[in-house]
Amino acid sequence: MADEHKGHRQRMRERAVKEGLSNFHDHELLELLLYPYIPYKDTNELAHRLLSEFGSLQGVFEADIDSLLGVKGMTNNAAFYISMTPDVFRRYHIAKLATKPVLSTTAAMVNYLEPFMSTLTREEIYLVTLDAKFRFLGIKLLSQGVVSESSFYIRDVVEEIVKKNAVYVVLAHNHPSGSAEPSKTDIDMTARLVGALSGIGVTLIDHIIITIDGYYSFKTRGLIDDMRRVGSGKIFRVGEEE
Repeated sequence: MADEHKGHRQRMRERAVKEGLSNFHDHELLELLLYPYIPYKDTNELAHRLLSEFGSLQGVFEADIDSLLGVKGMTNNAAFYISMTPDVFRRYHIAKLATKPVLSTTAAMVNYLEPFMSTLTREEIYLVTLDAKFRFLGIKLLSQGVVSESSFYIRDVVEEIVKKNAVYVVLAHNHPSGSAEPSKTDIDMTARLVGALSGIGVTLIDHIIITIDGYYSFKTRGLIDDMRRVGSGKIFRVGEEE
């Protein structure tokens, strides 16, 4: 029986090398990922149990360690490393941005941001800095938690712009709730940032809201241009100190 099981694992590995993972079912992918952490047992049944318990691959990867350990057959090592998957995935995509791609379109920006931002379980605000040719300079986490009037300080934005010698910036945050529509706070925050940065010769070219199902672009909807035309002259007060 053990020899038969060992042969199955080897065939699965060979299939993955030959075909890639695109043709694997979700339970087969999980089965394969569990091999190093559960070396001497059949992981097929466990993979099915995990998907049944958490509903999807995303649900499995975002489950906490205690919840994973509640599934029959799960080990401490397997639960620990499976729970680390989303953070590893996000770090990979952030590192990928360091190749300094040209992000001159909304589609290009979303293509780089969506893979790691769409799976975040709480709201996070990022600032993406670009040079005069729209080449990526850096990405900075400004805030974690619910977007509000005190989400981040204007000085943090300016310091990052100066540090990177940026000409253009993009604001991006996620909506874990699933709806990409901007809130009143999102709109007010963006308008104030447009005005504040125009005063130092830097252009906010977009504010992108990302969800698991899609995104909302202030630039594509024409809101950024409207905000520039209005030129309200409001003082930027998002977290600004007295």
